[in-house]
Amino acid sequence: MISFRLANNLEECAEAFSLAKEIFAQNTADPDYKTILWELNGITHPKQLMLAFDHSKVIGLARMIPTQIAWRDHSYSLMGLSSICIDPSYQDNNVGRGLMEATVNHCDAIDVNASYLVARHAVDYFYTKFGYIGASSYPQLTILQLESEETTDILFEAYNPNHVSNYIDFHHHAYSESLRLARNESDYWEKAFYRLPYLGLSFLEIWKQNELIGYVLSGEDYIDEIAFADSTSDRNIIASLNKLQNKFSKNLILHVPHQHQIVTSLTGCDVLFISRQCRYGGHMLRWNKLHPSSILPINIGIPQTPEEKNYPVFALSKLDEI
Repeated sequence: MISFRLANNLEECAEAFSLAKEIFAQNTADPDYKTILWELNGITHPKQLMLAFDHSKVIGLARMIPTQIAWRDHSYSLMGLSSICIDPSYQDNNVGRGLMEATVNHCDAIDVNASYLVARHAVDYFYTKFGYIGASSYPQLTILQLESEETTDILFEAYNPNHVSNYIDFHHHAYSESLRLARNESDYWEKAFYRLPYLGLSFLEIWKQNELIGYVLSGEDYIDEIAFADSTSDRNIIASLNKLQNKFSKNLILHVPHQHQIVTSLTGCDVLFISRQCRYGGHMLRWNKLHPSSILPINIGIPQTPEEKNYPVFALSKLDEI
C-alpha cells in the first residue's frame, strides 16, 4: 500500500537519507555534496521531510527547507524543495505525482507564501503540473573593456567570520532589485564557507586601504557573486573590477542580474548584457495562497505571454542551493 506523510522520527529520516544518497550518488559529480547539504540544513528534522511509503518502507522523499524570499524591503515565507527522488523500482507508478501533491498540499496548509525547486532538464515539465513556473533568466554581464582606474589601494583578504554582518548588508544592497533568498540567519556564511570547495568557488573580501568595501565569490573563470557597501564610489568599484580582471585570462564574466548595484557604475565601460528566459526547468517558483502581484509590480512565477519578461529577476547564486 502506497502512502504519503511527514517523517515521524529520526529512524525514518535516516532511511530517507540513505535512499537519497544512493540515488544522487549516481547523478552528481561529487556524491558527498548531497551529504554536506543534508548535514548543514538539518538531517534531524522529521517535519522537513515528506515521505512516500510502501507499507513501512521509504520509497521516495522531498526535503522542505523553510527560508524567506525578498525583494527590496519586502519579504515572504518560502519553502525550498530539494532531494526530490523516488526509488527506481517504484518509478512510473505515479508515486512521484503523489509525493508532489502531498508536498504542495503541505506547503499550502502551513501557509507559506511560495515554494521553489531546481529542476533537471529531463524532468522539468513534470513540475508544471503542480503550478511551478520557470523563474530562471540566467543573467550575465561580460565586461569587454573597463575604464582605467588605479588599483594599488584595492586589496583582497580572506573570509573573516567577524565580518558576517557586513556581508549580509552588502548583499542586501547589491541585490535589492532582484528576487532573492534573504540572508538574515547568523550562521548563513559559516555554512556557506564550509561548502565553497565543493562548489569550486573562492571567497575574498575587498578592501580600500583600511576599509572593508565589499566581497567577491569567484569560480575558475567567472564571478558568481559580488557586492559592495552602499557608500562605495563608482571609482572604487571600477578599481576593484580592474584588479579582479587581472586574475582572469579572458573578459570579466559576472553571473549577476542586470539590476545589480554595479551596473550604474559601468556606464563608461563596454559591457555585454546576456539573459534568457526559461519557462521550464532551472529555478521553478510556485506562489501558494498569496501572490504579491496584487500589491507589488511583480509578475515572476505566474503565467505570462511569450513576450513578457520576468520581473523582478530571480537571483540565486550557487551558495543558495539547498
